[in-house]
Amino acid sequence: MVNNNTLYTQNALQRIEVECEPPVLPTLLDIKLRGCVFVEIQRSYNAPSQVYRVTKKNAVNVYLKVGPNLKAERDRLIWLVGRLPVPRVKLFVTHQGEDYLLLSELSGKTADNETWRERADQVVRLFARAVRVVHAIDPNGCPFDSQVSVLLRIAKNMAEKGQVEQPQFNQAYRHMTPIEVYQRVLELCPPEIGSVFTHGDCCLPNILITNDCRFGFVDV
Repeated sequence: MVNNNTLYTQNALQRIEVECEPPVLPTLLDIKLRGCVFVEIQRSYNAPSQVYRVTKKNAVNVYLKVGPNLKAERDRLIWLVGRLPVPRVKLFVTHQGEDYLLLSELSGKTADNETWRERADQVVRLFARAVRVVHAIDPNGCPFDSQVSVLLRIAKNMAEKGQVEQPQFNQAYRHMTPIEVYQRVLELCPPEIGSVFTHGDCCLPNILITNDCRFGFVDV
């Protein structure tokens, strides 16, 4: 039996929706979204991009992500069409060092939404089913490689270039330098025994659930 209070306790993954002025947009997006209402999805943790729900009377809602390096997410979402229920890419623009990714809205509420407090057992089963659906995708031919060996090369490169800061570490590792943490990871890392397709950030806020028990994936 799932402890509902534990599963839905307010924690570091809180999100607040605040109506706001539109961000400064590239011309193409500014024209497309003129007259829309912007609601910023503010998160209580450091996130690499800003997220807005964009609404307009008699129009379907869309979501806008603004931040660096969103091209990778765009490419993954395009590749996943027909493989997973994910948002459709409506428009992608790079302007003055920022990426702007306009996405369709998926049905449902995030799996950590208070709506599901009394149905936590069912949510856990749906979450497990959703993960199995992700893992069932054939990794052969997938153009995106996040195997451990690849991630370790990226981590080492970032550590050597001083791109990792100790405050980013879990409290248990903040007494260590980035290189020391990297060496510790090498000691603990199990051998790779095969490939499986993964979401990359599979957590309650990134899986949407509908009342009729369908699900979708965001922030892939």
